[in-house]
Amino acid sequence: MYRYKTIFLYLISLLLINACSPVTSYNKIAHPGELDAFPKSVMGSNFDRLLYKADIRILDNYYTGLFFIKNDSIDNRIHIVALSEFGLSFLDMEYHDGEIKINNIQSFLDRRSLKKDIQQNFKLLFINLKDYNSKQVYKKPGEEIIALKVRNTFSRYYYFCDEAGEGNIYSIVQRRPFKRNKKIFLKYNDVPFPKKIVFSNNNIRFRMELDLLEVN
Repeated sequence: MYRYKTIFLYLISLLLINACSPVTSYNKIAHPGELDAFPKSVMGSNFDRLLYKADIRILDNYYTGLFFIKNDSIDNRIHIVALSEFGLSFLDMEYHDGEIKINNIQSFLDRRSLKKDIQQNFKLLFINLKDYNSKQVYKKPGEEIIALKVRNTFSRYYYFCDEAGEGNIYSIVQRRPFKRNKKIFLKYNDVPFPKKIVFSNNNIRFRMELDLLEVN
């Protein structure tokens, strides 16, 4: 009985995902050659260091600080360090081989759901899109907007790219059954890196805004 209940819930969850899909008005491309229009990853790797100003809201609490993102080409790792306005580190992570590892985190961020969300957000920025096993490409009729849909267990991730612009990814949406969408918004200016990054997850009342200050 339990087995049939599990299968039933799984099928219902799939129906909910498809019914609320962000690409319902898009056409699926049979031969996904359009995948070449997407950049290798959101952030790429053609930088030594990026500096972002951070504004963070957790529940009804607000924090500010700086995010340093350093590309270590020697050991093929990307280090992410966040400092408070007093110069104290409150988050230390590294990206390597498609995964984000937290080395140090302060108590106000040290909640399981919040840590998982932060890890997933930054992983989506750095992961090589071609490393996803399951990929589907969609195109919006009459517009130069394409979407890459990838799957990870019960979650679906949608990367939106504007071919008419510089081919940058401007939005990432996560769909998961029985939960509100989790979104990442990206804005660009005259550099090949996001000028602004916004992480938004209303399920845990978390929002982080990163504004680019410096590129090296």
